[in-house]
Amino acid sequence: MKRIFLAEDDPDDLLIFKEVLLEMDEEIIFEYAVNGQEALESLKSKSVLPDILFLDLNMPCMNGFEFMYTLKNDVLLSSIPIVIFTGSNNPEDAEKTHQLGANVFLSKPADIALLRDKLQRIINFDFSNTDQPGLVAQYSV
Repeated sequence: MKRIFLAEDDPDDLLIFKEVLLEMDEEIIFEYAVNGQEALESLKSKSVLPDILFLDLNMPCMNGFEFMYTLKNDVLLSSIPIVIFTGSNNPEDAEKTHQLGANVFLSKPADIALLRDKLQRIINFDFSNTDQPGLVAQYSV
């Protein structure tokens, strides 16, 4: 059973993500926050951290870059694998998030079938196995 956390301010993107994720596996524990500040507060209050954190870059209160910087400097939270889930296709954003410690950069696909395929690959990836080729080496999916 995987624990997935999404920080996303767009209600439509949040709903689509949740529906696709739970359609893939209804056993997934899904939680979310609508901005970076709310996400940090929620994560700090948890006794069990998520297996994967999906993070939008453009959010109010605290954007994805600020969130990542804060998260990666928190001893208790820094080990959570981060998947950037953004509308950006900007290579500079991908590089900056990679430097900040993101594991995967995923531009939000417009096609639901493509989103399902990419989420399935990410959910099934073993982020703890650094010898496993694939998503981390490839970075963008």
